[in-house]
Amino acid sequence: MAFGYGVHQSLGQNLVSGEMELAYQVLFDRIPKLESAKPVDELPFKYERCCSGRTRCRFAGDHAPFPKETHHMLKIIADTERCVGAGQCVLSAPDVFDQDDDGVVTLLDETPGAEHADDVRQAALICPSQAITVQEG
Repeated sequence: MAFGYGVHQSLGQNLVSGEMELAYQVLFDRIPKLESAKPVDELPFKYERCCSGRTRCRFAGDHAPFPKETHHMLKIIADTERCVGAGQCVLSAPDVFDQDDDGVVTLLDETPGAEHADDVRQAALICPSQAITVQEG
């Protein structure tokens, strides 16, 4: 996460840093054995003028609350009242999720295909506010 530098430094950086720290604490409390499937230096990195950072992280093990082999039709529900704007869903599944001007989740595709199933499940799993529900049927 980047906050700028000098005159472009974000006034809210301390608040956001605290929120992210809390979000990661909750994530690791919910899933204590969570670990990256790849070493950090092998994860994709995005370099852009406005923001840079890791674009995606897969987790090792069977921590997801969804069966991995199931690729039925998915229906995504995003609770915009619950969303805290962390953006982890967009990083996990950019073809399915986006954020509005306030940072709140928006759905680009309520019923994504099987090719997005793992990414959508990952987004629901790591959402710090649990605002994403995945229904399979």
